[in-house]
Amino acid sequence: MESGSGLLPGFRQFRECISLPGGGNAVRLCSAVSGSAADPYELELMFVRVCNELYASGFSVETVTLSLILPETAQEPFLRGMTACFLSLCGREGIVPGQVSARCEAYVASAAASLFAVGISGKEEFMTEKKKNPPCLADSSLNDRGGMREEKNAETVHGPEDPAGSAEENAAGPNHAGKRQVLPGEELYAIGSTGCSGTWLLEQKKRGELSEHYAGSFLDGAASLRNHMSLKGLRQLVRMVPSTVYPVGEGGVFAALWYFAEGERFGFCADLKAIPVRQETVEICEFFRINPYMLAGDGMALAVSGRGEAFAREAAALGLTCRRIGMVTAEKARILRNEDEVRFLDRPAPDALYQVLGRQ
Repeated sequence: MESGSGLLPGFRQFRECISLPGGGNAVRLCSAVSGSAADPYELELMFVRVCNELYASGFSVETVTLSLILPETAQEPFLRGMTACFLSLCGREGIVPGQVSARCEAYVASAAASLFAVGISGKEEFMTEKKKNPPCLADSSLNDRGGMREEKNAETVHGPEDPAGSAEENAAGPNHAGKRQVLPGEELYAIGSTGCSGTWLLEQKKRGELSEHYAGSFLDGAASLRNHMSLKGLRQLVRMVPSTVYPVGEGGVFAALWYFAEGERFGFCADLKAIPVRQETVEICEFFRINPYMLAGDGMALAVSGRGEAFAREAAALGLTCRRIGMVTAEKARILRNEDEVRFLDRPAPDALYQVLGRQ
């Protein structure tokens, strides 16, 4: 197995070759993320993020497991609400829910969550068989002492035990950071619009404040960005067209550009005005005086392809919005052009969400 390269901070990926029932092989990719989950909105953002990591590599998501660490003051309704949110998210994405576990700890001030997603790339009948026989969901609830009662899942997904792994275990899937060399002259694309998840989260948590300045219909439009956060539709494009893809997440498109170029060791020249941003994102960012390019951008992906306009046409045929934003260069410089202004991309800064919501 191997840990993935070029991932956002807080992510880990592991890959292994597995034997399928009835013969044949497939590649399994596991992605894990941990962070604050003070409410269902933050849990949903983490869920989308961990699934998008797999979709951007061309993998189906087989199952997702959830582990919660709660303060001792946590109440049963909170746990049930978070569990219901998790199950709803799995249902929306067509994913078999895995184990749900929870425990209380004295050192925890607010809830934290870890999500572990398992993807598969291989014979599609393997996915079909898994969905016919889904793993059972663990029952986690507060016991009389405020602790947790946990029952093991019948089919628990375990993390990797050997990070180094063998050559066979490190076999590449259809698309993965580091598995396809990015070459100078190839074109840089943006799929989707940046800032969707951050805009949605700000609307959910700050609607009262925003409603004093914006019409309800406008805010409803911002809330609807929830439907544009998943990259599930990207999976087919990644499998069809030779390309290297990187999902945008925390820190926005600026952070993604940095980590993408750093992980794949390439330079680029990108046009800032070409990066798609929805009007709801622009106006809400102006209201809070934050940079839309540094706002959580789940729902967008960056892609490098040597196919030229054929790549954009293939994306459009699949219903994806794809725009050329720049080109890979032989030099390692990361250049942003804004009309006549030319500057170098700065190192990633904290997500603009923190400027509004603060750090948990």
